[in-house]
Amino acid sequence: MKQLKISRQLPETPGSRCFETGSAPLFRMRRMIQRLIRCVSLILPSLHGRRIISTSGMLFLIALVSTGMISHAVGQSTNPASESDDLFLFRPDTPSRQVRGAILAQRLDRPGLAAGYLTDLLNSQPSSEQLLALRREFGIGQFVRLSAIKELQPVAGELLSAINDATKQNQPDESQVMTLISELGQSPKRTTDAALQILAAGDNAIGPLVMADASTESGRIAQEILKRNARRFRSGLVEMLPDSDPATQTRIVELLSQTADTEIALDLIPYQFSENAELAAAATTAVQRLNSNTQSAGSKKDAVRLLLARVDELLSTARSSDTSNQNADESVQTDAATRQLQRAAALARAAVLLAPEDTNALAAQIVSETAEQTTPFRWPENLGTTTAENNTIPSEAHTQALRLALHLNQTDAICGLLSRNVAGNALQDNAELLRTCLTHSDCRVRLLAAGHAATAEIKHLVRTSILNTVHGAVKPEAVVIDSRKNAAAGTAAELSDLGYTGQATVTGKAGFDAASEQLCCELILVHANCLHWSLSETVANLRKDFRTQAVPIVIYGTKTDSVSTQHIRTNYPQMWFVEEPVSAATLPGIMKLEGMPAARLTNEDRIRMIAYSRTLLNSIEGP
Repeated sequence: MKQLKISRQLPETPGSRCFETGSAPLFRMRRMIQRLIRCVSLILPSLHGRRIISTSGMLFLIALVSTGMISHAVGQSTNPASESDDLFLFRPDTPSRQVRGAILAQRLDRPGLAAGYLTDLLNSQPSSEQLLALRREFGIGQFVRLSAIKELQPVAGELLSAINDATKQNQPDESQVMTLISELGQSPKRTTDAALQILAAGDNAIGPLVMADASTESGRIAQEILKRNARRFRSGLVEMLPDSDPATQTRIVELLSQTADTEIALDLIPYQFSENAELAAAATTAVQRLNSNTQSAGSKKDAVRLLLARVDELLSTARSSDTSNQNADESVQTDAATRQLQRAAALARAAVLLAPEDTNALAAQIVSETAEQTTPFRWPENLGTTTAENNTIPSEAHTQALRLALHLNQTDAICGLLSRNVAGNALQDNAELLRTCLTHSDCRVRLLAAGHAATAEIKHLVRTSILNTVHGAVKPEAVVIDSRKNAAAGTAAELSDLGYTGQATVTGKAGFDAASEQLCCELILVHANCLHWSLSETVANLRKDFRTQAVPIVIYGTKTDSVSTQHIRTNYPQMWFVEEPVSAATLPGIMKLEGMPAARLTNEDRIRMIAYSRTLLNSIEGP
């Protein structure tokens, strides 16, 4: 019998034209139906030849399936909640699916779709239970990674905050954890539920878990929960360690040895020298297990050296005032710096406990604690008034602390130390240290040092710092260097629209003089073809002078200038290029995109510094 041939294309009908002119979902549905018919055309002829299905039945089956799919697609397309997009046939409509969709879209480099799915999730106003379920399913790390993607802001950050808020609201306190521990072992369901709530309590669960009586069934299970989740609880265990008795300290050290966190090895080094032999042995084993590459601390001196080396690293990287940029959230930067400084202070205190007479350890403690208290540094309101200070610390320790802060260029700590009355003795007794402060790249350090100065040999440096501040502007200061007079004035006007006090100059030397005489120049714009000091001479002099060496410099010009100035920009730090014309409408976006540093001083800082400098000037020259 001659087999029936089925066309692999849909017949052209008025209805079929809607697939070509209609929406994207219907067009994709047409393609799906075509694929279905191709498959049917391969299978049904053999069934028809074997008389399993008749010709009319076969055609009816095709029509039924096609019509059903079309009607389903048309019906779905009218439902906004199930609207199709470029990634899914039906848009995700549950919190779990929306998060999965966002993750998939981001991996496929579709950040717009990913942000859309997360927006749908937030717009649905998920409950705390739903947010906690998302955290259990995906882990908090996944939401942290999403929030770190610039294209997904601000929605990814809002989702992370919502999950964290839901977590905090549902955290049991210590008394509730103790009640939950008593539920362990009662039944499989009650044990599972109690264990999940204990883990959700975070650090609130550490104390009750550590103190649980292992001789009871509930205590044994509690100890097992703590052992299996030691890495989760490691920060709280480290905090609990100093105030515990030797037996508990030994147990905590053994738990921490299983966390695979190399940083914790430093916290355990001091316990290697404990008078309790069991604790000392446990600490030695834990340090070797956590970080086999760490040099062995055979003595307290070696231990102090290892701890102070790590303190120096943390202080060097936690410089929020110098490294902050407009492309990052200020609160996020400050929080990161604060965590590093807290860590540095903890390690420095541990070093001091091991060697109370070690001046270097004491200096490291002073610097790290000062930076922790003053980051980010804001100019004090009543600077110069006599305040109660800790006089139990030797003056040589303060001097050594200031030397260390200057060596690490920890500006927040330098300013914090200089704002204390005790710094006056250190500076007046050491002319070299005073000169270093008076020639520092940060204007706050220079003015603070000038307030303590009394050495005639460097009076010109003191006077310069004071006068520059007295005549400073309340708004952020900027300089434009452009040999085209009208263009320089126009660019300075654009900066004024952005809130700067813009000063226009037409030669490289004039621009250098203007920037170096300001209270604190925050931005320098240089045209690629500036004259009377060429571009290279201008940049070299700006970077050589201590007053302008840290100021961001933006070269502007044509696309050709971008290529010709590449060598200069790579030879010096803090250099950028933008195409002209410089506009108030576009410059902020470019500055943020390029990660240019934000202004170091607030308007309030400037007002207080100007008032303080006037007081100093009156004390030097009289009313």
